[in-house]
Amino acid sequence: MKRWIRTIPGKVTLFLVTLLSLALLAGCVAGALVMVDSDFYTTPKEEYLKNVLYSKVEERARTLTGMAAFYHEKLNELRETPSDETCLRYGVYTQSGELVAQTLGMDFRKGVPDADYVFHFQVDADRPSFFDGDGVADAVTNDDLGTYTVSEEEAEASQREETQLNTYTFYGYVEKGAAQDDLDLISHLMSLLYALRYGIFVIGAVSALLALVCFITLLCVSGRRPDTEELVPGPLHRVPIDLMLAFGLGACLCCAYVTLDSHPMDPLFLVILVTAELIAAAAVCLGLSMSVACRIKDRSLLKNTVIWRACKLCWRLCKWCWRWCKRSWKRCLRAARKLPMIWRTCLIFAAICLVELVALAGSLYDTESYLIFWTLEHLLLCPVILFGALTLRRLQAGGEALAAGDLSYQVDTRQMYWDFKKHGENLNSIAEGMTRAVEQRLKSERMKTELITNVSHDIKTPLTSIINYADLIGKEPCDNPKVGEYAEVLGRQSDRLKRLIEDLVEASKASTGNLEVLLAPCEAENFLVQISGEYAQKLSNAGLELVTTTPEQSLRVMADGRRMLRVFDNLMNNICKYAQRGTRVYLTLEEKEGLAQITFRNTSSAPLNLTPEELMERFVRGDSSRSSEGNGLGLSIARSLTELQKGSFHLDVDGDLFKVTLRFPLLPEG
Repeated sequence: MKRWIRTIPGKVTLFLVTLLSLALLAGCVAGALVMVDSDFYTTPKEEYLKNVLYSKVEERARTLTGMAAFYHEKLNELRETPSDETCLRYGVYTQSGELVAQTLGMDFRKGVPDADYVFHFQVDADRPSFFDGDGVADAVTNDDLGTYTVSEEEAEASQREETQLNTYTFYGYVEKGAAQDDLDLISHLMSLLYALRYGIFVIGAVSALLALVCFITLLCVSGRRPDTEELVPGPLHRVPIDLMLAFGLGACLCCAYVTLDSHPMDPLFLVILVTAELIAAAAVCLGLSMSVACRIKDRSLLKNTVIWRACKLCWRLCKWCWRWCKRSWKRCLRAARKLPMIWRTCLIFAAICLVELVALAGSLYDTESYLIFWTLEHLLLCPVILFGALTLRRLQAGGEALAAGDLSYQVDTRQMYWDFKKHGENLNSIAEGMTRAVEQRLKSERMKTELITNVSHDIKTPLTSIINYADLIGKEPCDNPKVGEYAEVLGRQSDRLKRLIEDLVEASKASTGNLEVLLAPCEAENFLVQISGEYAQKLSNAGLELVTTTPEQSLRVMADGRRMLRVFDNLMNNICKYAQRGTRVYLTLEEKEGLAQITFRNTSSAPLNLTPEELMERFVRGDSSRSSEGNGLGLSIARSLTELQKGSFHLDVDGDLFKVTLRFPLLPEG
């Protein structure tokens, strides 16, 4: 079925079925409207048929009555109409009740027939034109029985001509099926309409559904062929759709104009002509719908139109004009950029003043025009001034960012012009230069670190030999006691040098992040307990009292146990070296703002004349005389190791009070 529908006969069949369904639907709608307007659904069938046939019967009654009057008054004969020519059965009587005409085969002498139509006419039998119906007087209805009288003009004319008018009465009814004439056709048509007055809605609904299904099917198969799934458009596919629409609409309007402007024609022919025009218009609309569906499928509905092509041409023309104006504007800008900014400002101001003078001179006698010009001018100047202010604000924001140390900030110069753009580019160049300087400094620091690491590694080899041979010399028996003392000093200083090299290498690796850190959940109080036990004796020898404070609830943090103990070891060593004898050392663990906070506090034995930043630098020691042991790397290593474990290191100095605070993120419980 699908293959047949895609063929030419299948499409033609669907096309014709759609047209027929639409015509039937239109007929059903028109018929329903007419029947509703004519009271089809509220008036009985016989009464409605009688009213419809009334005018036809009245017209024939005039003719038959006139002929009956002629035969009666001129020939004194009974006029009989053949019964097989009409289905109208009638009898015509004089005012005295004499039968003067009847239907052939009927006998109304015995009495007046049971009539549906009764007419009274005043007839002048002497007028020769009477047989054409002109002799019957124009009628005016007097009552529901259909009584007629002559008009006033005819009565005056008959009085002037002394014409005698006789009154005749027409009795008649219509016998269905007695003969094939227009009265019988109207009767059968009315019977058919009454039989279909309710079924017309069902027929209309079925027609609408069938038309819709066929229409959708036609749209689906338009441009399709049974032997391929590819779209195969018809020969008119290249014709612009709006041109086809205009042609179809123009043809419909021409046909309608010719129909309305033509001379009076037969009503039946007019109905046939209008119906044919409507069917042709529906066929054109259906064909255009199929063409639109095919164009939608290959996505060429808009592109293949005269309007689209005209708009595209206009768009290209506008783009060309815009490019030309843009090039001209750029040339003017290049010429203006060569002038200094002060001269440019003066030139712009002079141009504005010149324009104002010209406008003032042209409107000396028209103050209103000058006010309008002045208003428009300042409306144009306002956005220019605002643009300049916004550009300056962006340049200011760029300068503030650079002053704050944000070297990655870039001033957007895409919408800047003239010296504003040049200044913005200079700011960006400053940022880029500073960034390069910082990178070079970082590179230099890395090279220093690598140099220290490499040199330290090279020093370790001979230093190890020195330590070993110093130990061997000390163990050798010798009569001179000074040799043993020298060997002991040599070994002690070699060990110190070894520790210095190890600290230096560790500090370099920690500052560059090259140390391996293995983070794992740890109990923070365990570090305090362990370091308190390890340094109990050393603190006692230094005359210091350790006060440790830990919370009741355990605090868990992510840390590397070995690196964390090295941080504690450096800080406690620093306390043992520089704390005032006879004082207390406070080691506290607490939870604060969702962090585990570890605090070291002690009183310095020497005045602290250095700032916390200076104390954190490498090779800086608490005593300026440098008489104590140490190399000034302990705090720097401690800070680097703390930051590698995602913690923070803060150093505070208040007089002789030395305070170090470590903070680490807490792990959730469980």
